[in-house]
Amino acid sequence: MIVYNPSTEEEGIHTMKSPRGTENELLLTFEGLADCINFSRVIKNDPGLPHEPIPTPTSTEMMEEACKSMGLPMKIVPMTEIEK
Repeated sequence: MIVYNPSTEEEGIHTMKSPRGTENELLLTFEGLADCINFSRVIKNDPGLPHEPIPTPTSTEMMEEACKSMGLPMKIVPMTEIEK
């Protein structure tokens, strides 16, 4: 998953609206680290993001717990053919 300000009091995770234009949020996670890194590079260029997105390998269990505690669904982006 993508983390902002890791290991600080201001640590947060990247969520997104889905479908676009709604208020429904979800936690976007990635099966492949390379895909996560590539997506982080894309969102880094968003002037609306005040913090550096950090691709962070995280266990599925930790991501599920984060979703449960925030009341958010999780969307897993399958690994691309390039990473397999």
